[in-house]
Amino acid sequence: MKPLVARCHIGLGRFHEKNNQPDQAKPSLQLARTMCDDLGATFWLTDPLHQSAASA
Repeated sequence: MKPLVARCHIGLGRFHEKNNQPDQAKPSLQLARTMCDDLGATFWLTDPLHQSAASA
């Protein structure tokens, strides 16, 4: 379940970024980064198909 939860936090954070809500995006993206680090799956954070609005 942890990989799914991490991916959900990534999606939620990117959703908030896309909708110009950086204060709501930050906690989700920070938690996603921590979870991905713990899982050894940091490649999810740099997936070119799902780039965040901030880097576009």
